[in-house]
Amino acid sequence: MVRLVMLAGYSAPMFWLELVGLAVFYSWLGWVGGPGRLDVAYRYSVEARTGLVLVDTLLGGSLDAFRDAVSHLVLPASLLGFHTAAYLCG
Repeated sequence: MVRLVMLAGYSAPMFWLELVGLAVFYSWLGWVGGPGRLDVAYRYSVEARTGLVLVDTLLGGSLDAFRDAVSHLVLPASLLGFHTAAYLCG
C-alpha cells in the first residue's frame, strides 16, 4: 500500500499535487495557510528588512505574523518532502 501511494505521489505532476493540496487542506479543512507568504492582515504590518518573511516577523517581534508565515510554509514544504520521499521509496 505504501509503495502504491509513493508511486502515485511520484507519478503525479507537482503542480497538480499542489492544487489538490490547496483544495483539500486549505479550502475544505482549513489546516494550512493559503497562497502567498502572509495573510492580508499581516502583509503590510511587517517591515521587510531581510527579504525572508520568517526572519522579518521575528525581528519585528510579531509572533502572530510568524505563526501565519509558518502556516503558509507547511503545505509546500510537506508536498516537496512527499515528492522526494516518493522518489526514494520508489
